[in-house]
Amino acid sequence: MASKAKTTGSTDPTQPGTAVEESERLLQSTHEQEIRNRAYEIYLQRAAESGDELEDWLQAEREVTTQSFLQREEETVHDTESGLLGEHRSTGRAVGR
Repeated sequence: MASKAKTTGSTDPTQPGTAVEESERLLQSTHEQEIRNRAYEIYLQRAAESGDELEDWLQAEREVTTQSFLQREEETVHDTESGLLGEHRSTGRAVGR
């Protein structure tokens, strides 16, 4: 009798963790695209001269990450100050006291 090999992770969309994992992948993908776009803007600001691609990427990564962090902090402060029950603007998750 042949046995099936165990697999790690599930591809069945009805499994509980699948939606969360997909959401995280999409967020990561969006974050990387924002960095890519900002690095290209920096490159263009340097008159499109090659040679500093890594520095452009690292600067873009810092800027995008800082901007994302500050936006989340601002939303958290706003939600805390308002004390409203309902859904968080960015996540759609229920929030409350």
